[in-house]
Amino acid sequence: DYTVFGIVPLELAVQTHEPRYLGMGRRCADAQWQIDAAEDPPAEARAFAADGLSWQTRMWIDDMYMITMVQVQAYRATHEPGYIEHAAREMAVYLDSLQRPNGLFYHAPDVPFYWGRGNGWVAAGMTELLLSLPRDNPYYDRIMRGYHKMMAALLRYQTKEGMWRQRIEDKDSRPETSGTGMFAFAIISGVKPGWLPPERYGPAARKAWLSL
Repeated sequence: DYTVFGIVPLELAVQTHEPRYLGMGRRCADAQWQIDAAEDPPAEARAFAADGLSWQTRMWIDDMYMITMVQVQAYRATHEPGYIEHAAREMAVYLDSLQRPNGLFYHAPDVPFYWGRGNGWVAAGMTELLLSLPRDNPYYDRIMRGYHKMMAALLRYQTKEGMWRQRIEDKDSRPETSGTGMFAFAIISGVKPGWLPPERYGPAARKAWLSL
C-alpha cells in the first residue's frame, strides 16, 4: 500500500514538469509490478505477478483504487501506454472477481459486506481510469459496463437525504461522508462526458452534493 503515495508526486509532475517529482512517482508506479520490491512476498503475490498482475493484488476492493490510480497517474505524467494497460487489466480482473449481481462490491470474496467507503474507492478508481483510458483499449468496454452497473445500483441505495450509508444496503447503518463524496464524484464525472443520462443522474449528484 505504500506505493499509493506515488499519486501525489505524479500529480506534481503533471503540473510542474519537474523531473524530481516524476522520478519519485515512477518509482512507486514501477514498484507495483516489480515482485523484488516486496519484502518476503507470499506465494499468492508471486502467483498474481506470474500472471501479469501487480504483486500487490489481494482481491480487496481497496486495491481497485490503490493500484490502478497510481498507474493512471503515471500514464498521465508520461503518456507511456504500459501504465494504463496495467491499470485496465487489473481493473477488469477485479470486476470479474468482486462485482455482485446487484452492481455493488463485496470487500473481498470471503468478506460479504457492501462497505460504503470501499465501494467509494471502486467508483473513484473506475472513474479516474475511464477518464484517461483510450477507447480502443481491449478492456474499455468491460470497465464501462462495470461502471454503469455500479452507478445504477447506487441510485437504488441513495437515501432520501442524498447520502449513502456505511453499509450501503443496511437501512440501520449510519450515513457516511467519504463514500458519498466519491460516489458524487463518480456520477458527476460520468454525466459531464455523456456516459450517464443527466436527467436521471443529475438530480442524484446534486442531492448528494447538497447533503454533503
